Amino acid sequence: MSDAHAKNVSALQGLGLSESLADRLSNARIGVSTAGSPTGSLALMADAVGDLLGRQWNCIDVTGPISDIVVAAATSAAASGERDVQIAQRWAPPYDAVVNVGPPGADGNPTVSIVPTGWDVEARGAAIGADDNPVGAAAAAALAAIDCFEQVFAAETASRSSRVESGWRWSAWNLGAPEQGPPPGPLHFADVCVAGVGAVTHGLLWILERWPAPITGTLHLIDPDRYDPSNGQRYVGMRADDLGGWKAEAARDRIKLAHPELDVQAYNVGMNEYVASLRPDAHLPLVVAGLDSKDARRQLAAKLPRRVVNMWTEREHLGASRHGIGDGWRCLYCAYPDDVTEAPDELVLLVGETGILPRRVRELLDSGAGITAEDAAAVSGRSGVPVEPLVGRPLRSVRAQLCATGAIQSGTTSEEVTVPFPFSSLLAGIVGWSELVREIEGISSDPYSWTIDVFHPPKPGHRWSVGPRPGCWLCSDALTFDVMAAKYGGTPTDS
Repeated sequence: MSDAHAKNVSALQGLGLSESLADRLSNARIGVSTAGSPTGSLALMADAVGDLLGRQWNCIDVTGPISDIVVAAATSAAASGERDVQIAQRWAPPYDAVVNVGPPGADGNPTVSIVPTGWDVEARGAAIGADDNPVGAAAAAALAAIDCFEQVFAAETASRSSRVESGWRWSAWNLGAPEQGPPPGPLHFADVCVAGVGAVTHGLLWILERWPAPITGTLHLIDPDRYDPSNGQRYVGMRADDLGGWKAEAARDRIKLAHPELDVQAYNVGMNEYVASLRPDAHLPLVVAGLDSKDARRQLAAKLPRRVVNMWTEREHLGASRHGIGDGWRCLYCAYPDDVTEAPDELVLLVGETGILPRRVRELLDSGAGITAEDAAAVSGRSGVPVEPLVGRPLRSVRAQLCATGAIQSGTTSEEVTVPFPFSSLLAGIVGWSELVREIEGISSDPYSWTIDVFHPPKPGHRWSVGPRPGCWLCSDALTFDVMAAKYGGTPTDS
């Protein structure tokens, strides 16, 4: 069993499904029916659908005029996880699930079609034109992949899910009922840092790479980890030739091909080391947070970035939000306060699971540095996992590998190992992109956040108003406002 497939099995078990049900990931037959022209939104949707399905299912048949796109994407996605899959251009029903790219086609199957238009998606049967906005296309693909999962596990998820029905509509621009969203225009990243190039960030970068208008400015990609096959479970856009490479560098190279006028810098270190070494004043105008734990987000919050776009997934839930200080928005620490009742915390868990001493665990968590041979020997002694593949990897990534191999049980505090599925990560990244565009374009609104259960179609009520948390340790402190004023301008508080 590959690491990527092992993570899918672990995710199903984390949702309360048995190992025998998880075997359906290997045996379920998925049919993909395509219709329409291989351009615009449908071509983009076909690419994303193939990518998502190829990361999760082992037996996929594809038919129709744009089947080539689906097959190529699914094959590439499966290869990135070193998975042995059967992907064929044919139609041989019955299938355990059917996905439509475009209106229903093969055999007149009754499955609802989820189709894109600009920033929007809807369930209907008409063909779509040549719109080149990748957001709606990616959202349609993510929701179609969710529907595919619910078809296969219909009996087991019936009490916890609701499938998309004909007539349903949703906008990734306003996170509610569709309205006229802006066309994809040029964007300028004045000084944008991306903290963590993991699963949700790959969702956002999938959109960025396919954005049809020029993108200029400077983008800093910060991540201390390399790719391994287990990332193939949910990293949309990951390729087989990424394996073994640095995540930040591979993402940089893909972005530069798509947007040569954008200055993209890659840093193979953790956020703490990046700031300490290269931005000791912690001047961070805009940070996109795709970090893998609550503790890492708290550490970012303490650096007082001016604005943050945050994306996250945890089991069947996902979300995206924006954060500020002193501008009516809640700070990132408001969203991730220390929970003094939560036991054990991440430090205690990692000490027990890895055998590394507490002081060293904290040092590794704070720095994001890779573990040494001595650290790996302690982990190996506790878990039985060989030393060699562990050396050089950040501690949270090591924990994810231990969970994937069954050396420890995936668990309670590390979001890196509780993220279940590629469609969750893509959907969080899609909304993260929408929030990033609003930040860059200076589009104001009342403060809000967005959270959904992935097994229920997004609706207007999933966007909810939220302000600073009363008594927040960070943004209720007057000294914080003085520091913010000194870093970014403005009026400090009276002392």
